[in-house]
Amino acid sequence: MLLPVSDADEQAAGELFLQAGVDPLRPVVVLNPGASGGTSKIWGPDRYAQAADMLIEKRDVQIIINAAPGEKQIAADVALRMEHSPIINFADRDNTLGLLKSILRRSELLITNDTGARHIGAAMGTSLVTVFGSTDPLWAEINCPRERIVSVGAPCSPCGKKLCSQIPGPMYHQCMNDLTADLVVAAAEELLDEAAGVGR
Repeated sequence: MLLPVSDADEQAAGELFLQAGVDPLRPVVVLNPGASGGTSKIWGPDRYAQAADMLIEKRDVQIIINAAPGEKQIAADVALRMEHSPIINFADRDNTLGLLKSILRRSELLITNDTGARHIGAAMGTSLVTVFGSTDPLWAEINCPRERIVSVGAPCSPCGKKLCSQIPGPMYHQCMNDLTADLVVAAAEELLDEAAGVGR
């Protein structure tokens, strides 16, 4: 999978990284906490925030929070719950698909729900940690060797529904609520080590 990038978007991404003070010697990790296919596909902002803080503390990464126009609130919620500040948060600024492509091209890792940014990241050669709940990883397979799929295999998943149909209680949104930040961070660290050539 290949996607073109424009000179204008490359320049915009470079300027954005420069303004944000991105350190080229430290990994950049993009969080994509939104999803257009319903709330069942969304891992909670608190979990994204926890995973981001863990990676900052353990791996000295730099965090960018991506947001489509209708996802600014969830991006803001992630940043609000983080103990450390992201270097760039698209809750506070506008993004475009072109700029996102150039940002992902410059980033080591994308942590995302099963959504469009996942496919863009794969095309840009970015390592991916994809959180799956209501959708079926086999149905959504993209054959990306640099992707790690994280799911907990709840009894009712994959249901394919936009909204969780379980009644409030321990089964409600279990596919995402039972998925811990530790699982996502472990997958992220594995990919960061591979990118750095650790153990080779």
